[in-house]
Amino acid sequence: MTAKISLTKEGWIHFSALLAILGIVYYLYQQGFSGGSFFDDLHNLGSLDKVRDFDSALGFIMNGSGGPLGRPLAYLSFILNAPSWPDSIGDILHTNTCIHLINGLLLIWLAYKLVRFFPEKIHSPEKLALTLGILWLAHPLLVSANLMAVQRMTTLSATFVLGGLLTFVTGLENIRTHARRAFWLMTLGISLGTALATLTKENGILLPLYALVIQATLLANVKPHASAWFIWWRRIFLILPVLALPVYFVFTWPQIIDGYAIRDFSPGERLLTQSRVLANYLYLIAVPLRSSLGPYHDDFIVSRGIFSPYSTFVALAFWLTAFIGAFIYRKKYPVASFGILWFLAGHNLESSVLSLENYFEHRNYLPAIGPLFAISYFFWRQNGRPGVWLKYALAAYIGLYLIVLHGATEVWGNRNLAAELWSRDHPASERAAQELSQRYFSLGKRQRAQEIIAHASQRDPQNIGLALQTLQTACGLGNEKAILEQLERPEADKILKQGKVSTLICGTMSNMAYMVIDKQCGQIAANDLQQIIDRVLPNPRLKGTPDINYCLHDLKSMLYYNERNLEMTMKHLELAFSHKKYLNTAVRMVEFPASAGLYDVAQENLESALRQKPKNPLIAKIWEKKLAEVKTKLDYFRNLNEQAKTSGKQKQ
Repeated sequence: MTAKISLTKEGWIHFSALLAILGIVYYLYQQGFSGGSFFDDLHNLGSLDKVRDFDSALGFIMNGSGGPLGRPLAYLSFILNAPSWPDSIGDILHTNTCIHLINGLLLIWLAYKLVRFFPEKIHSPEKLALTLGILWLAHPLLVSANLMAVQRMTTLSATFVLGGLLTFVTGLENIRTHARRAFWLMTLGISLGTALATLTKENGILLPLYALVIQATLLANVKPHASAWFIWWRRIFLILPVLALPVYFVFTWPQIIDGYAIRDFSPGERLLTQSRVLANYLYLIAVPLRSSLGPYHDDFIVSRGIFSPYSTFVALAFWLTAFIGAFIYRKKYPVASFGILWFLAGHNLESSVLSLENYFEHRNYLPAIGPLFAISYFFWRQNGRPGVWLKYALAAYIGLYLIVLHGATEVWGNRNLAAELWSRDHPASERAAQELSQRYFSLGKRQRAQEIIAHASQRDPQNIGLALQTLQTACGLGNEKAILEQLERPEADKILKQGKVSTLICGTMSNMAYMVIDKQCGQIAANDLQQIIDRVLPNPRLKGTPDINYCLHDLKSMLYYNERNLEMTMKHLELAFSHKKYLNTAVRMVEFPASAGLYDVAQENLESALRQKPKNPLIAKIWEKKLAEVKTKLDYFRNLNEQAKTSGKQKQ
């Protein structure tokens, strides 16, 4: 006999609604698949096209630079898209969107289980869960998490968080009837879920905090059987990991402070600013506006004090009141408390003292669930059946989300239009100006591209990246020499040596280096770029920025290598290697002197690279194998050279 699955008429309606929203959301996101790459996409995925076999795949996975733990599971997932990279970023965005839809299904399942725990009767718990899933899946604030290739790290980590929480709640369901099985499920959900989520992105470590919020609010009135065991379990698997977070901050405080070298705000100012950032996030979760959405928010005003601006004080007072109220009344008003505490828990890392940029929309991917749960509850709470007007209001609210989502994804899929709109919506954004300038540059409108960057540089005169990009956009216009002379003036020299470090520095200097080598910037010589880099490198703000230091020294080595200056090439390769231990740099440190017949130097560098191989045994194995191949070639050419010398002596 085969079991038959039967659905009531209402069940079929819910199932049809679910299929419909999945299809609509995918269709709307599909508009954005042609949007291309953003931010760190190329930095993190640049070597994906080199994945050819198991060893190259393992090297890509284990050498990730997305975070302190390397995020290997996220990089593993990108292997699926290796065949189409870099020709079709849309293939990655398709996979990202599918992950988002899967996460929506997990969320609906989790919400349904949680609502069934409520002591009071909820009218149509399946409708509440479905409403939450629809609002979250279609929320425009989450677009950047799905249409930025590298943000799969965020969404895939969320998959493991939701899966872990679902397993945890399933365990709680069974704690009265099958206590041993329940504790095993809860332990598996929290421990394995946290491990997998954290190895995908570091804020997966917040899973125990999410579980603690659920248990302290929505399930606060649920008294588990064998409660003494549960209390100890909660202390070990939920409370202890949460308490470990501030301990981590204490032990890594020097590194955290070093990270502020490139920021124009202090840890205290960042915390003050985050009060306003979180308030802005919360507003956009409730009322998404297309004009307020996009990838560029580097123009968000920093709070320099409690009353600077005055909205800082208002935001601080709001969050302090909200947190205290949610904690005190978590049993009386569990849903409202859940909405607030979940949201704050989700931002516990990225809105802390960590030296991160202030504002990114994708940080709301999981935190948005809290407020949206409260909104969904509003429509389906116990007060009899919701009135017709409330049903219409819900339909209109979902419609608003879909309309804004349609507009947002349409913009993301048209980069020329997006550049214009994002620059208009964020006129003080460095990144928005750069994006717009690049669009015009690619269209051959170089004069307009230069005007945009020049205007941005005038608005932010201490920004090194913008100052350098004025020179890049001048290439081909015939006035690059005039811009170069401006950069040699004392006031410009001071900016390069003491100004604000920007993420534009490396990309701009790299582009200019290739343009100079390819003779596309006739009035600028390699020596001019060398001098600019030499003036930037002493900037004290570069302390604690190994990526930028590596990049600048690597560019100098490339320029010297192009001029066949081996001594200076090796000097800057070694300096680059001292900042970032990359295998390809180690290989070049062997191959370059070998190509000049300096086999002893090459051998010394090879042995030095082996001594400095990574501690991770998997990565170390990759290094050993690659350097063994290099050694084989080195020995081969050394023997050829010795044979040639011997043959020459014999002829004499």
